[in-house]
Amino acid sequence: MLRSSTDAEIAQRPDLERARQFQQRAALENAAGHAARGQRLIRRALTVLRTPDEHDDRQCDPDRCRLTTRMLATLAKSTVEIEGIEAALPVMDRSLSWSECLGDIELTALMLSQRALILFRGGRLEEAEATFGTALALMQDGGPDAVRVLINRGALYVEQSALANARSDLSRAARLSRGLGDRQFEHIALHNLGCLEFTAGDLPRSLRLMQASLELDGHTLEGLTHLDRSRVLLAAGLPEEADAALVEAAELFRRDRCWQDLGEVDLTRAEVALLTGRSEDARRLAARARDRFRRHGNDRWRRAAELVLLHADLAVGRPAARLLPHATRLADEFADDGFPVQARTALLLAAELELDLDRPAQADALLDRVGPISETDTIAVRLHSRLVRAEILELEGRLPAARRQVALGLRDLAAYQAQFGGIDLQSASAVHGRRLAAHDLDLALRSGRPASVVAAVERSRAVSGRIRSVTPPADERTAELLAELRRAVDVATATGSTRTGDPAPRQIAELQAELRSRSWLNSGSRAWQPPVRLRDLRATAAEGDCDLVTITQFRGRLGAVTIPAGGPMRLVELGDVETVRGWHRRLSADLDVLANAGLPPVMTAAVSRSLLHGAAELGRLLAPAFPTSVRPLVISPPSALLALPWPLLPELAGRPVTVTPALSGWLRARESLRVRPADDGRWAVAAVAGPGLPRARTEAAAVADIWARRAEVRDLASATSADLLDAMATGRVVHVAAHGVHRGENPMFSSLSMTGGPLFAYELDQRAQSPEHVVLSACDAGRSTVRAGEEALGLTSVLLQLGTAGVVAGVARVHDDAAAEIMQRYHAELAGGRDAAEALCLVGEQVDLPSPFVCFGAAWSA
Repeated sequence: MLRSSTDAEIAQRPDLERARQFQQRAALENAAGHAARGQRLIRRALTVLRTPDEHDDRQCDPDRCRLTTRMLATLAKSTVEIEGIEAALPVMDRSLSWSECLGDIELTALMLSQRALILFRGGRLEEAEATFGTALALMQDGGPDAVRVLINRGALYVEQSALANARSDLSRAARLSRGLGDRQFEHIALHNLGCLEFTAGDLPRSLRLMQASLELDGHTLEGLTHLDRSRVLLAAGLPEEADAALVEAAELFRRDRCWQDLGEVDLTRAEVALLTGRSEDARRLAARARDRFRRHGNDRWRRAAELVLLHADLAVGRPAARLLPHATRLADEFADDGFPVQARTALLLAAELELDLDRPAQADALLDRVGPISETDTIAVRLHSRLVRAEILELEGRLPAARRQVALGLRDLAAYQAQFGGIDLQSASAVHGRRLAAHDLDLALRSGRPASVVAAVERSRAVSGRIRSVTPPADERTAELLAELRRAVDVATATGSTRTGDPAPRQIAELQAELRSRSWLNSGSRAWQPPVRLRDLRATAAEGDCDLVTITQFRGRLGAVTIPAGGPMRLVELGDVETVRGWHRRLSADLDVLANAGLPPVMTAAVSRSLLHGAAELGRLLAPAFPTSVRPLVISPPSALLALPWPLLPELAGRPVTVTPALSGWLRARESLRVRPADDGRWAVAAVAGPGLPRARTEAAAVADIWARRAEVRDLASATSADLLDAMATGRVVHVAAHGVHRGENPMFSSLSMTGGPLFAYELDQRAQSPEHVVLSACDAGRSTVRAGEEALGLTSVLLQLGTAGVVAGVARVHDDAAAEIMQRYHAELAGGRDAAEALCLVGEQVDLPSPFVCFGAAWSA
């Protein structure tokens, strides 16, 4: 019988001991994702032992055989990452041949598990699953080797969408790892559970699990961690953040020569490029990924790359007739290999190509193969299916049915957005519905029916404002990060440190990134409201004696539906989008210049003339949208025009104007004001002053004095961010006289300057309550950033989405003295019984300088 030596005996054999040390180090490098390092170390081990290619039964040494078996298995693991499955499997077979003489069941099981892992990485999933099962049956239950197999088989089940099996294996692996005190295995198990929840469609839970795994161990499989997380971020509608994670992953994989993983990075970056409209980049990246997978013999991933490449080819306009055979071939190959999700995606693409060839019957036949839409399908598959079905129905002349399909798709998207617990992801995830929303509007515009256009706009506009908000749980780490961020901003402001390479801006960016990523972990209410019905909009407009306008943007042109109180609706064409934006930029620039103190009279006169000219040109372009009356006007423009200084247009002079992201939001805000509970005594007004504005305290004191006879007033001079948050939670009206900063590149960190550091829009999203009316006497507080899904994000939009009925804010810079005068007059009119839009309109006529303040949401009144 063969006998193995003890560790002490092996220690007396320098060649065995050195080789074993190299093998152990190589195994650790492989586990950490450093395949190239692992390969170099294991080759040194094989050289130390002078290992022959074939096992020789006549010269069998059990210790040497055992170690060689492990060394070759470790080499196979490195090889599959660097060279692919066809190079790795022969190495693994050599490993198994060296173990045959030992009769060691546990070692055989371990080698089988390694072979299964290689099969898995090479895309041969059914073989891998069977081999994992065989290995697990031979292993000691609950030991480290069994934990490793459970982790790997769980990941395989995730790939196969066998989620119940995956959850069972990975949850068990996490429990066993915790019991063994193995943080590395627990990290991998939790991370893979995050991948499982991503496949299951619960993105916040996926991100929470991935975050928990990082907090356990941030270095093991670092590249794969970035890669998997990037896929979740992409699905959440954060392509830029996903691409940044992919760039980090690529650097790690390239360093370690992990070509399979580099191919997956290229493929995911191709998907990012497709989502952001960079079709040529998508083609280049997908083709490079396809070539990598082909060289490594991984047919499963090669097909995935070909599918993305076909989508990119279609986007750049390659002929449908050339693409169709490849799409149908891929659908068949995916189906034959047991990948139903990818097969359905290929069939949907093929159906879309058939429609491009004007063959709706053939497209319909392909959709029959796709089958019914399921909640387990990805949001991309669901929306694509709805779009293709709608296009087929449209070609068949069944327009009502086509519109229903689009409407159902946009309902799916709203439900998807509602899974997120923060405004950042709620607004970002709208990007997935761009094609469907555009097609919805296209159908409505071609119908020529104003009612259809309004309905189409309301289905997709400002959906995040219709999601029921939730208060995130208390989080000490978030509070610490916010305190650090405030200090860092104060340091940067005090030192004038603004360059990217300076320590303060770098620290600020890092803190903002961590805070944002923490907000992504919160689950939403999953509750959302449908858009309001047109008849309810018309009834509310008639009741309030006001006119409504919806402005549309489609294929570079603006249009509008006018809804006069009690009159017929009209659908009108307006100007070119870029022309309007150009005049908007010029108008904003002129307002910013006029806000400067001490401007020479000659320059003031010139800029004022420019401002009047720009306002007149904008008014001329947009005038057909405005009903000819003197009634108050409610305008719902595209997100890019929300921050236009509407009251300055000559056609709107003397007319109360309210601007709302969506008419549905306006109606619900009015309803919330109408049904607000009766006051138990006097209600609260807070007048808040921030630092650095000479007139801020005087302005706040004047506002407090105006309301003193009607309300419980808090005059908060030198207010901190905590004071302002408390005022937001307890006051019905909050007036803020402070510097404001809009961060276009990171709108959730737009801020109001307070004593002790700024208050960020991010913090407002963490609160349970918001006032009925907020007045932001601050520069730029009304500006917003338009995200890829046409959702606007900034201080004002955050307040509206959280339930504030109306916000008055500036859309450009304003001189301190002018702001103080405008605000005092505004509150005097408000306290005298005017609503917000009326008060702002009257004040605009009373002051000499142009007012950049706009009434957003709904016109609040006391």
